[in-house]
Amino acid sequence: MHSPIIYIIEKGTEYVESLGGQLPDENQLFEETLLDCIEESDWLVANTIEYSSWHRNQWDESFEDMFKANSYYNFKVTEKGIMELSILHHNLINWDKRLLELHEEYNELLKNNLKENKFTSAFPYRDIKNYFEYKDMVEKESGGIKFVLYQDYAGELEFYGVFNTRDLVEHAKRTFEFKNTNTIEFQICTNVVGDYHF
Repeated sequence: MHSPIIYIIEKGTEYVESLGGQLPDENQLFEETLLDCIEESDWLVANTIEYSSWHRNQWDESFEDMFKANSYYNFKVTEKGIMELSILHHNLINWDKRLLELHEEYNELLKNNLKENKFTSAFPYRDIKNYFEYKDMVEKESGGIKFVLYQDYAGELEFYGVFNTRDLVEHAKRTFEFKNTNTIEFQICTNVVGDYHF
């Protein structure tokens, strides 16, 4: 299966604002670096925009739909046409509520099985979709969007890491706690997008 690699830059400085959603060429990563970070991938292309025949070689409505379908972050296009993601307090509450729902479903099934002196199978959910959602929320996500995060350090753009949705939510939680804020925003780099196979 294929999933996208989205490059994002954490906002908060004039330098990042000046980039306008464009990742400088010197900051683009090599495939080898990404393969080291995306453990479940057997191969990937760091920037598919360079390939006109690639199915993920342009920014279109499918990306916007993908971002809008997620309740753990918000998507918008600014007046200048820059795509941005943000995570707000209510997004983190949505995350925690869903995680609690999945825990409760898991616990309920365990209790019912124990009452009947039955062990619980390796897929402890009635719906396999919930099982994979739970695993994605508490363990390493297999597949799904990978976010390549950059931050500004003293006027220079630095590669911070490759995150799945869970990692991005945890990064937001840490940022909220340590910086005493309730919003974290990212520019989406529209001059680069990758694709990985898992």
